[in-house]
Amino acid sequence: MEKTERIGGLVFKEIDPQARSAVAAELPAGKRKGIYCYVFSNNTFYIGKSKDMVVRHGQHLHEYKDRPDMRGVAIARALFASLPAKTGKQELDDIETDMIRWAERQGWELQNRAKTNRPGDGGDIKVLLDSSAVFRLPWDRAKRSNACVPAKLGRSTQSQVKRHDKLKALPYWSELRALLRRYVAETIQEPAHTAGTLWSASALPGGREGAPPLVCISCGVLESLVVYREGDGVGGFLNCKRPAEDKLPFPKVWGSDKDQYKASKDVIRRYFYSLDELERLLENERLLNWCWRLNIEMMWKSGNPNVRALNPRLVRDLLGKSIYGNV
Repeated sequence: MEKTERIGGLVFKEIDPQARSAVAAELPAGKRKGIYCYVFSNNTFYIGKSKDMVVRHGQHLHEYKDRPDMRGVAIARALFASLPAKTGKQELDDIETDMIRWAERQGWELQNRAKTNRPGDGGDIKVLLDSSAVFRLPWDRAKRSNACVPAKLGRSTQSQVKRHDKLKALPYWSELRALLRRYVAETIQEPAHTAGTLWSASALPGGREGAPPLVCISCGVLESLVVYREGDGVGGFLNCKRPAEDKLPFPKVWGSDKDQYKASKDVIRRYFYSLDELERLLENERLLNWCWRLNIEMMWKSGNPNVRALNPRLVRDLLGKSIYGNV
């Protein structure tokens, strides 16, 4: 008799997770579009969508076999909820999102990255960037560290060197650089080790409307801190997000701008209009915690940022002489 159970409003059928051929036998053609849920042996979960579960399951089996963080972890249960063949792409995506939100409300520890509001909600997230070091992305900023081996950033192009030199020629560069260094140290986990893979910095990036940008620091695919010219000085904004444990009233002085990013929801944008104002913001522990919260989420979700925008020379400068020496 077929074993089914209702989860989050959908009826799921349990399928044999061990082989793609077994899934093909249990899911006939025309019944392979829908939502699936993996329950892993380490009590974590993954929720996904697929137009063809047989193909998707085979892809997952291959992926998990080669992932270092999945060593010793098996798919204990595989559940699949079939949807009508006429279900469109957007509807399928919306149903997946609803299931992920439902699972989060139940307290499930999800391995999903792209749609989870707080990935790894049950505790700190473990990350393996390469074979040399495993480190954590802690939700608590007090646990931040910078002890892992610095990343190899490669050589800067002639254009990148010129852009960095233009920044260094600004009369207020020393003051601005000190504030940018503070931001990186206070709001990015293992900044020397994760530079170029989980966060990046670009000098004089193009393509923006309005005031010419000077520096953009991004975590994952989302811009975290942008500095642009403001008259004879600078202005810009910080993106941040309220930590779940912060129950205090929202500070009116922070403004009320909310940006709707595909990569993360409920992002708060805090503008500044001078170096003095940026300095005051970076002295606010609560705001730093909010910046940390967003950056940790994006470092987990997004993987590699836009490497082409990375300016190795600028990043070395922001990390300081103690790590990379003179720039």
